[in-house]
Amino acid sequence: MAADVQNADRSQGVNIAFYGDSITKLWKDGTPANNGMSDVYAQYFGKHSAAVLGVGGDQTGNLWWRLQNGDIFMQHPPQISIVLIGTNDLGAASCSAGESGVDAAVSGVVSRIESILTLLKQKNPQTPVIVMGLLPRGDGEQDGVYTHPNKYTQGISNVNAGLRTFASGLPGVEFVDCGPQLLPDGKIYASILPDGLHPNAEGLGRLATCLSPLVDKYI
Repeated sequence: MAADVQNADRSQGVNIAFYGDSITKLWKDGTPANNGMSDVYAQYFGKHSAAVLGVGGDQTGNLWWRLQNGDIFMQHPPQISIVLIGTNDLGAASCSAGESGVDAAVSGVVSRIESILTLLKQKNPQTPVIVMGLLPRGDGEQDGVYTHPNKYTQGISNVNAGLRTFASGLPGVEFVDCGPQLLPDGKIYASILPDGLHPNAEGLGRLATCLSPLVDKYI
């Protein structure tokens, strides 16, 4: 992945750099007819070149490492960077200690994302950074609807509150919470998040609708 960034950086860079985990990776899991990008990306952002730097299973520490080892554009910074990371940290904490583990992990997740945002601004000071709030997670599906609120809900809310506060004090960084777009009627439906975590095409379209005004604002 670092090699792809460096190759693009040596030519003309990209318009958008997406940083994150498997949810971010969905932007490029698409048909070859769309140059390797998803149909949803082609529909909403197809006129913009992009580097989709999402790795399945990545936690905040993994992204921090990648940024220090080749995943930052240095010669041709992107016009906008979009960061979505942290849900796997909470997932791991939940596996070991349930809801109390999620709650205990919040401060560390926020701190590491703050470090990621600060590093991006240090290396690409002219590039606006959009930090996305963690998206809702379901737990225990029945009849196409996941339990919500659940053991993740308060932790996600607390992480997002911390990110919103941090972004408001760091010039060039903007927080956006796209979570409500994935919660029609306040519920998590398998028709949008089939596994309770990863959006399908409809869910990704809802995220694209949320992000489009910000992309248009900066590009």
